[in-house]
This record gives sequence, structure tokens and C-alpha cells, in this order.
Amino acid sequence: MRLNALIIFFATLLIFFSCGTPQVPNNPTPPTLNSEERQWIEKFFVDLMLEESGIYTLWGSKPMTHIPVWYYTDEQIKAFYEGLSEEAKKEAILDYRPYDLPENWEKWKKIRSAFPIRKFLLFIKPGPVVPDEPNFADIYFINILESALIIQKHYDLFKEKLGRNFDPLDVVLEAENDDSEFWQTVNNNSVLFGLLCGFGERNSLCFNWKHKEQSDRSKDFTQTLQPNFSAKDDCFIRTLSHFSIPVFASYSEKGEDPVIKKYEAEKRNIQKIYKGEDFLDLTLQRLTSE
Repeated sequence: MRLNALIIFFATLLIFFSCGTPQVPNNPTPPTLNSEERQWIEKFFVDLMLEESGIYTLWGSKPMTHIPVWYYTDEQIKAFYEGLSEEAKKEAILDYRPYDLPENWEKWKKIRSAFPIRKFLLFIKPGPVVPDEPNFADIYFINILESALIIQKHYDLFKEKLGRNFDPLDVVLEAENDDSEFWQTVNNNSVLFGLLCGFGERNSLCFNWKHKEQSDRSKDFTQTLQPNFSAKDDCFIRTLSHFSIPVFASYSEKGEDPVIKKYEAEKRNIQKIYKGEDFLDLTLQRLTSE
């Protein structure tokens, strides 16, 4: 009698959970890439993941990676450089590496729908800093869960700036909406933006205090806020052996920033994950994982 009751109980639970939980379909098989496609797609993801630190959004705790994109031709860049003063030319840093991120983004857009991405958002928008400048845009790569969690953790701060209650997950999912009040607020507030980029609370607040319009009373103190960069960006070619942790202004004592230590640990873990694996195949597998 007792055995029959247990069987009925567990059978009821099985029916309840199978009906109450939506069944997620298996991932469609990604398209087979020819050698030419693999070449530009791999370059695109090397730029996104290793050059711009998006790999910490893909595998680590970095909620969002923001990548400025410029659409200037070589001729326009040369004309701009020639127009600089001699003093400015001495300080200019020239990068002779091929810049094909905009071109590869346009190629990616054409095949993007063939890759089912559910855990991340990857899109481009006109640059918020210069919204009317057609030569600038911004790529956003967002880890939906990590972004919702960081917003929930600092909910009161986000609510204060937004001026109303909201659902953290809902506002993350409206990131592509140009009319989103939440994301307009984020893009115009360095503290909220820094938190979502994974720079840490201390670094985001100190950066804002140092660079915002200051009262005479606070100027003397904010001049003492001298940041160190989290990493020295001296890698000419990005590989899984040579890529940087995210670069940001650190306002902790040198070597004592817990955010830097966290990313250094994540870097070591990411390198272990990719050891012996094909970079492009594993990246696409993670990006489209359920």
C-alpha cells in the first residue's frame, strides 16, 4: 500500500514538472562554414573576444562588453593625421594593423540568424557619445544573466538614477530598444555604465567623482584620486596565450584591486578551457549553448 502511494506521488510530480516547465528545443545545427567564411568569422571573434575582452563576458563574470566601432576610410584617417599639429603628431599612436571589424560585422549580420543565441545579446547601435556622427557606432555584447544579477545587486542605485521601480531581467532584454529609458539612463551615467561593464563599484564611483563637475570643496580631494590602469595593453597580436584582462581605471592600491585579481583568475581559467580546443568552434558552441 505504501509502495503504491509513493509511485503515485512521484508520478504526479513527474507530470507536474513536465507540464509546468517549457520544453526547450534542441539547438538547430549551425551552418557548415567553408574555409573563407571560417577565416573572417574567426578574425571577427578574435577581435570581439580577445582584442576587446568580450571573452570575459562569454565565459566569465563581465556582464557587458562595449566596443566602439569607427567607419572611417584609410584616406579619411590619413587626412585627419595630416591635419594635426606637429606636437599632436608626436603624441599620436599609429596602429598599422588591418581594421576590418566594421566589414566583418556586416558579414556577420547576414548569417547571424543561423546561430541560435539565447543567453547573450550581440548587436550594434549608433554611438551614444556622438549620436549624430555616422562614422561611429557601438557593438554591445551582453551576458543576460550576469547583467541582470549585477543590476539586482545594485538595484537601489539603478532605481535612484532611473526614478522608478523595474524588473532587472526585463530591462536587460530591452537593451536593443533605442527608446529604452533604462538604457538611455545607463549610457548617460558613468557609474551605472561602469558597473555593467564589470569595472567594480569602487572603480566606477571613483571615476565618476573624479570626472564629474565638482564643487570647490571637493576639488582638492578628487585630485588625489590617481588611477592605475588594470592592464598594460601591449599585445600586438591577440592569441589565447597573449590577451589582456579588461582595461579600466583602477582606484585601489596597485596590485590590491579585487576586480583585477578576479579577472586574472578568470583569464587562467579561460586558457584552460580552450587548451587543445579550436578557438572558433568552442566560441560558437558557447555562444549558442542552451
